[in-house]
Amino acid sequence: MARGTSFLDLVTMLRAELRRSINPAVGVEDIPELKRLLVRNYEMLALEYDWPHLLRLFPKIDLQAGQNQYNVPAGMAYERIKDVAAWFNGLPLPIERGIGFNEYAIFNPDAGNRSSPVLKWDVGYGDGVQEMIEVWPVPTGNGLYQIQFLGYSTVPRLVNDEDQCLLDDNLVVLFAGADAAAASGAKDAKTKAAAAQHLLNRLKGRSENNSRQISIGQGAQSRPLHPTRTTVLIGGR
Repeated sequence: MARGTSFLDLVTMLRAELRRSINPAVGVEDIPELKRLLVRNYEMLALEYDWPHLLRLFPKIDLQAGQNQYNVPAGMAYERIKDVAAWFNGLPLPIERGIGFNEYAIFNPDAGNRSSPVLKWDVGYGDGVQEMIEVWPVPTGNGLYQIQFLGYSTVPRLVNDEDQCLLDDNLVVLFAGADAAAASGAKDAKTKAAAAQHLLNRLKGRSENNSRQISIGQGAQSRPLHPTRTTVLIGGR
């Protein structure tokens, strides 16, 4: 089991899984079909679960005076954002999602209203093809604040033979193989589907092993190092 397997190697693995010749000169007519099965299952599995290795902190975005819309960070799935913070003086300040009528009634960007700090964010329409990140209120100064996203990376589509698979290669091949077997009426179609689901469950279980539950803004729920000692935290402005 491995990640980073090339698209070409995935095709070879799938041919072997389906007991077809892996000789590049044999059966080239089925390559488009096999590639389509791999791509569809790969993208489906990427959305099936929040894979921990795809979670990352994206680079901070400098907020500019009078600008309330910004490009979505490159490589970030905008629909799978986990947390957002506005940085000020080296400290992250949590901000909420949701900008609507109530917010615009207080600070309306169309009326030129500006204020700091940024309190909310949302995903905007943009040009209908490329989404934008909107912040509220419209910032008052340049470089006073930055926003940063914690979210999941997009999975680039497999197109070229050298493109790499970012998920477990056996997982992708098993699901694609189960689809191919079912479509052809193969006797082992159900067996392949069960093996694919079993591997998916195992990988999910291992990725959740020893994970800690965290409440946003409260840190991890863990036992103190010294249960009998009282610790007092003093906060300041």
